[in-house]
Amino acid sequence: MIHNSRGDPPWSTSTLEGAADRTPAELAALATQLSNCNDSRGRFFGIRLAVDAADGLARARFVTTVVLVAVAIGVTSLLF
Repeated sequence: MIHNSRGDPPWSTSTLEGAADRTPAELAALATQLSNCNDSRGRFFGIRLAVDAADGLARARFVTTVVLVAVAIGVTSLLF
């Protein structure tokens, strides 16, 4: 990375004097993109999120999960 003596970043933006304003066309394109993304989620998006969360929980606590599954299997085998 290039460093200068003033400590400023070595790049410039397209708006040197202020924040970039968004045009109505850009906002419409963004709204269309967000709508397309929301539509592409599908019927089972919520279920997939729940499964991913459960998977993350199980991976983070693998040993505990294995012990709990073994206990559940043992209790089930004793009851039935």
